[in-house]
Amino acid sequence: MKCTLCLVTLFLVAVLAYSYPAPEWTQQHLAVEVHAPRVKRDHICGVVQTGLMPSLNHEGCNSHCRFQGYKGGVCAGPSCQCVS
Repeated sequence: MKCTLCLVTLFLVAVLAYSYPAPEWTQQHLAVEVHAPRVKRDHICGVVQTGLMPSLNHEGCNSHCRFQGYKGGVCAGPSCQCVS
């Protein structure tokens, strides 16, 4: 009987400790990391390789536009210009 009462009491203490909310500073720390601003980079038209490797700018843009359902595309500055 005493053992059962001790186990039930221990279980209730564990449930209360687990359900107790975390401190506010911990929640703010997690929220800042989750909602940090992301850096937007255009990897399709921004890649210019010199030397022995050919430039993949127009080929990458063409593939990107074809994947989206267009007939093709070329680079127009830092972004792709898709042809419908």
